[in-house]
Amino acid sequence: MQESACFTVERYVTVSIIRFAEGTSGLSVEDISSSLREWVDRERPRRLVVDLDHRPTFGDVAFFSGMFLNVLIHVWRSVSSYGGEMRLCQLDERVLEALECSVLKGTIFEVHDNVASATSSF
Repeated sequence: MQESACFTVERYVTVSIIRFAEGTSGLSVEDISSSLREWVDRERPRRLVVDLDHRPTFGDVAFFSGMFLNVLIHVWRSVSSYGGEMRLCQLDERVLEALECSVLKGTIFEVHDNVASATSSF
């Protein structure tokens, strides 16, 4: 398992799973973005699941803004550029609504209820 201050990565034979660390309140969106982008660009996962069960928080507010959405889009573009695939899972209602309003759910992002469903969808 690889780790950063922002997230952990569980690597299996055919899939990598990113889980955001609890207690990311001391980090900025730039820190999280930089760390995630660097990992993806370095490791080039072929099948990636991003588990949003514990998405980043800033203070006591769970974070999902346009900036974080841009980070996910960048990750998706990077993974897609070399033929990889990405799934999102465990989104709460606010995040799911944001993806539906932006027409990203089902077009760019394939969304699943849990990690097992996301990993088996590849």
